[in-house]
Amino acid sequence: GLVLLLVGGDVLVRGAVTLAQRLKVPPLVIGLTVVAFGTSSPELVVSLDAVLSGAPEIAIGNVVGSNIANIALVLGAAGLITPIVSGGRELVKDGLVLFIGTAAFMLLALRGAIDLFGAVALLIVFAGFIYYSFWREKNVEGGSLADEVDEFEAVPHSLWLATILLIAGFAGLYFGSELLIEGGIQIAKSFGVSEAV
Repeated sequence: GLVLLLVGGDVLVRGAVTLAQRLKVPPLVIGLTVVAFGTSSPELVVSLDAVLSGAPEIAIGNVVGSNIANIALVLGAAGLITPIVSGGRELVKDGLVLFIGTAAFMLLALRGAIDLFGAVALLIVFAGFIYYSFWREKNVEGGSLADEVDEFEAVPHSLWLATILLIAGFAGLYFGSELLIEGGIQIAKSFGVSEAV
């Protein structure tokens, strides 16, 4: 399941980047949407599949565990190799956005459920983040996300190949999430722990 998710997400992004480029979508928009959504697609599909399979604890555990791993594990491991230098103002801006997203999640967690109201609130925060990122990239920093698209390797130039990659990517994500959810539930049961763990 994990292998299918990793390969499916990667293949999906490559096909989507090609398709967006062929449709003359600006590199900045591709970086903010296609690349950003594509690299998060395995987590999104697993969480959606978990909720639809009647295991919402896996969706919550996926989000919480992923954020802890991204902050503590990824930054900690990278910091062991070399110091991570970031501009003070840039770090404060990104940290503020991270704080707002985390605070929104925590407020909803205190309510005990992420219902329609909570879902809409989170999506509004996300839309605000996309708008803010677009504005900042275009008016302040200029270029890092667009450069990320230009540096994306092994992107096919054929529209047919891009379409095949998109379909294969979606299939990998779907079947990978099915296997991962089933395996996760069985592992949780065999160890006697909650699905969230």
